[in-house]
This record gives sequence, structure tokens and C-alpha cells, in this order.
Amino acid sequence: CRRLLNVHLEPDKEDSTCGGCFGLFPRGIDLEMPLGDVEENLRMEQTDASVTPQEVRSAFVSFRCRYGAAIASSLQQSEKPTEWAAEQAPEPNDVYWPFFHSSFLQRWTSKVVIIVTCILLTVLFVIPVVVAQGLTNLSQLEVWFPFLKSILAKKMISQIITGYLPNLILHSSVKLIPRVMLFLSLIQGHISYSEIQRSACNKASFFVAYVVTSGWTSISSELVRVSQLIRSLLRKSCCCCSSTPDEIQAPYIKYHWEIPRMLLLGLLGITYFFLAPLILPFLLVYFLLAYIIFKNQFINVYAPKFESAGKFWPVVHNSMIFSLVLMHAIALGIFTVKKVPSASSIIFPLPILTLLFNEYCRKRFLPNFIVYSAKTLINKDREDTHDPEMPKFFSQLLTAYKDPALSPVQFSNSDGQTVPYFSGDSITPLLYPRIDP
Repeated sequence: CRRLLNVHLEPDKEDSTCGGCFGLFPRGIDLEMPLGDVEENLRMEQTDASVTPQEVRSAFVSFRCRYGAAIASSLQQSEKPTEWAAEQAPEPNDVYWPFFHSSFLQRWTSKVVIIVTCILLTVLFVIPVVVAQGLTNLSQLEVWFPFLKSILAKKMISQIITGYLPNLILHSSVKLIPRVMLFLSLIQGHISYSEIQRSACNKASFFVAYVVTSGWTSISSELVRVSQLIRSLLRKSCCCCSSTPDEIQAPYIKYHWEIPRMLLLGLLGITYFFLAPLILPFLLVYFLLAYIIFKNQFINVYAPKFESAGKFWPVVHNSMIFSLVLMHAIALGIFTVKKVPSASSIIFPLPILTLLFNEYCRKRFLPNFIVYSAKTLINKDREDTHDPEMPKFFSQLLTAYKDPALSPVQFSNSDGQTVPYFSGDSITPLLYPRIDP
């Protein structure tokens, strides 16, 4: 069932605010009867789904203690590893219901298809990168297009072509990547929005311009949020649906969009430090502004859609390690070409030390981002035994994991019931098992 939101009607008059072009030529529409019929049909569908539910090979299982849930999720449940697959359940608001009952074979097939698609996407992304790189070289442009010599002789035009145009091409291409990757993650078979968003993230003067134009403008637009304001005004003027304060939903941070953008700028700054040291001050200013602005946004603007539990930090760490190793390789190549053996000998141990540091971090810190320690779980369980709110918490487990399609929704202003005629609540969990034939 598809939920209809933000539709209301004054009790004593028809809705005469919607309709027409940009609300200039309104026409009266009485939505009371159609919405009443929709409510009735929706309740009937919810009743059918509750009385005769469709069985799926997935379920939520609840435990009385965290330690028991951790043991059950870590053990192999059957002789066949793919017959009973168990994993920690996401939060109720984090469940991605379309892939809740996906089987092991479906998820494995989707993963293989997504890997192949990502490889093809990476190859196709080389095309705008090559075009942007070619535009940064005037001599190369004159060889490819001899008729542009007279135009490129003008200083202002050459600066626009070599400085701004490549940045515009690359920035437009980069804008599409998060949306494409999010779409691919949606069909990969993840059961939570947090997993979706996690899976989901040549010239030195050109990259300095990219950091300045893309980085600084994006971080300032994050504070002003002009695009969101324009989108809201257009929605109100075109749809003419006014929203009360109770209906306005607070925005949430798009991790799959913001984190890859910052990691890209960090990669450019660290990698091209040897080619253009001037990039570091611009990058430092960007990260300082980002810290101040996003701190304000998290406190005063954004509302969390799900708890990330710090699981994006391994992604940031891996990106920084890759950037450092790439920087060492570029520096080693530069010093070798410049025939500076002393500098090359000093640089050579650095990538080895970086990889050793990465291996130490993987052994020391990465397990804490994957599972909780038994000591922590036992201590929390002991604290819960003295918590008077635990009986209330266990009673709420009965309705915590509920498909949004079965939730009561009121479309019209009628005083009738909005819940299904009959609803069957099922116990919900801390563990998510899948049963494959």
C-alpha cells in the first residue's frame, strides 16, 4: 500500500487552493468523498494482509539479553551455511522492507551484478576525466583543434577553457555518481538504509580550482541551503498544498553524498601536494569551514534518519590510507624522474610504514566497528536488570518492527476509524534470520 501524506481539507469548505498553473487559476475540488473511499479501500487491504498474511522466508527474533542475541547471530544455524543465515537486525526505522525477505542466492546474484556494473561505470567515468584533462593543456588543444589557435590566444578565454570548463565537466559528472551508486545499492539486496548508504562515498592548477569552486561553494551552499528553499517554494507554488508545522519533516544528512565529496577533496589535496603545494591552504580552509558548518547543521537542522554507530569511519580511514600510498608513489616517481636518489631513498620506506600502520589499525580498531565485545554486552545486560523501564521496552517489541504499509493513515477529516478492521501484531527482534531452501 502506498501512503498518501500532506493531504488535508477544511471541514466546512471545499479545497479551492489547488489546481491551475502555479496556483494562479484555482479551481474548487471536493476531495472528501474520494479520500473517504481511499481510506476504506486501504483498511480493507490492510485487513486482508493481516488476516491472511503471505509467508516469507525471513523473520525477526527477539532476545531477553544482548549477549544471547550476539551468540545466536555469530553461530552457524544449520549444517548448510546458506539454509539458515542470521545477522544483527537494523533499527526499526532503518529497515529497507523491499529486500527484507531476499534469499541468499538473490543477494549474492545482485552483488555480482553490482560489482560488474560498478566496473563498467568506472570505465565510463574515464571519458569525462580524459576530456577534462585534455582541456587543461593548451598545446594539446591546439594540436587536436587547429582552428582554435586564434581563440585560445586570448588570455581570458584560455583561462576559462583551461581552468573553469574542465572543472565544470568533472563536477557535473561527479554529481551523477552518488545517485547512480545509491540506485545500485538499493537493488543490491541490503536490508537497511545505513548499509545502502555505506555501500553506497592532471593539472595541479585545475585541482586547486576544483577545490576552490566545488569545495567552497558546496560548503557555503550547505549552510544557506538555497536549492532546498527553491525546491520548497516551487512545490508550494505548483502543488498549492500548504503544510502545517506538524507535517514538516526535518531533513537528514545524506551520507552517501557528503562523505564521498569530502574524501575526494582530501584525495586531491594529499595526492597533488607535491605538484602544487598551494592546494593545502585551500584544503585546510575547506575542512575548517566544513567542521563549523556541519556542526551547526547537525545541532540545529538535521534529524538523524538512522544511527550510523560510527560505521562510516572505516571508509574514511581506508580512503586516507589509499591517498597516502598514492601520494608516496607519485613523490617517488617525481624524485626518480628528477634524478634525486637521496629523496627517493627517504620516500621509499614511507608506503611500507603506512601499510603497516593500516594493518595495525585493522587488527586493533576495526573489530570494534563490526561487533561489540562480550564484556560490553554483559555489562549492559546487568544494567538492564535494574532498569525499571525494561518491561515497557519488551512490551514495545510487539509492534516495533512493523511494515509501514500496515500503519493507520488518515487522509480525510472524517471521524471514522483509520486502523485496519483486524491487525495481527507479531513479535519483533534483535536478530534477523533468513531461511533459504
